Amino acid sequence: GLLLPGDLHSPGDATYCAVFSDPAECEEQAVKGTMKYWTTLQVKGQLWKTMKALAELELRESTMHTAHKAKTQDQAKLFDLFRQTMSQEVADIHRLQAEMHEKHTTAFKQLVLQLSAMAQDLQNYTDTNVATVNGRIDSLQRTQDSNNQRVLKALAGKINLV
Repeated sequence: GLLLPGDLHSPGDATYCAVFSDPAECEEQAVKGTMKYWTTLQVKGQLWKTMKALAELELRESTMHTAHKAKTQDQAKLFDLFRQTMSQEVADIHRLQAEMHEKHTTAFKQLVLQLSAMAQDLQNYTDTNVATVNGRIDSLQRTQDSNNQRVLKALAGKINLV
């Protein structure tokens, strides 16, 4: 801390030395009775150093603020690009989903039609073959009935002979 002559505290006060960076040195000077004060030139020099340090700090802060602002703008641009890209990707995904749905629906309808046609063809094939087999069975049944009648007549003729 910097104290100038005429401050509220006098060199004999206990609180006077407490504000210095090295209170022990101040107390030693007080005991010896040789208190050192800064000259006006020293005060101006220290004030100049302080002002210069504050100006440099302000310049560094301004530079950092400018860099941070540029970085924030770059990040905002990057985010906008990401948002646009994602928006396009989502639109593409929705378009592909719609296309897949349409193709799936068309393919499913076609499959249903093919299965229905195959079921009808199978029913027609079965009906035709059942009718053919039934016709053969009927023909065989008539042949067997005819053969049975002949055998019965032949047996009846032999029975009558005996």
